[in-house]
Amino acid sequence: PKLPKQLSETIASITLDNAIKVILIFEKRFWPKELHGIICAGCVIPEIWFIERSPNDFAVVGFTTSTIADNLQKMGKERAFK
Repeated sequence: PKLPKQLSETIASITLDNAIKVILIFEKRFWPKELHGIICAGCVIPEIWFIERSPNDFAVVGFTTSTIADNLQKMGKERAFK
């Protein structure tokens, strides 16, 4: 069935921005056990989470969106990782 006009317009107005997630895996933790995440407003990777997946498997996950993610994508992997 056809959606009501207001609902169709609302759905059409929804936008999604680009997002990039960086995952680094380590065998040893190098951060304090109590540290679960960091918010760095204005940084290239403003959200960072620390995850213990097992006693010898740790992950650091960084997440960025919108304009910063767009700019990183335009740089390409080689330049972005420098």
